[in-house]
Amino acid sequence: MAFLSLGSAGKPVDWSEPVPAYSDFQRRFWTREVELADNHSKTVYGRVHWEQLWQNLRQPRLDEALRIVANRRSAS
Repeated sequence: MAFLSLGSAGKPVDWSEPVPAYSDFQRRFWTREVELADNHSKTVYGRVHWEQLWQNLRQPRLDEALRIVANRRSAS
């Protein structure tokens, strides 16, 4: 969220622009092919992570983790 806010500089984020896959972006980031020097790069960074978050939230393992936590809580 911070990078979306910083990168957008108060303007609406263009959610229609395609972004690279998380793994590809991370590889390029760690090899310094991508730098976060300009606002557009910061916005792309934020969007890549946002998309990965949404993908993770749709996984069955999240429901399983929430069930486990709920069961532990009710057992206390």
